[in-house]
Amino acid sequence: MMAHWPVNDGKLVTARHIWERLVKEVRTNVAVRIEQTEAPNIFNVSGRGEMQIAIIVEQMRREGHEVLVSRPEVIYRKDAAGNLLEPIEKLFLEIPKESMGAVMETSRGAKPKLRR
Repeated sequence: MMAHWPVNDGKLVTARHIWERLVKEVRTNVAVRIEQTEAPNIFNVSGRGEMQIAIIVEQMRREGHEVLVSRPEVIYRKDAAGNLLEPIEKLFLEIPKESMGAVMETSRGAKPKLRR
């Protein structure tokens, strides 16, 4: 997932403050990537999902940073032949048989493919 981060008004709002905080996050969180855009006050932040980006935003807000975050976008990748690859997640569960129905019902929205 990727979101654009334009800078807003507030306590720690300069692009330099926001960039320094994002660089600090990248040093401790290997799943986050940041890049600057042509606009000096907008940064692209990539992570492993909406929840991860939301957690970073909330941490920064608690620290006094004020940012506006765009709607997250899925990052699509292409294989060597140029075919679009779909983002996938793998989930491994060891559950008792009596819980299987409830787990399947919960994961139904994600259209899972089961393997044994």
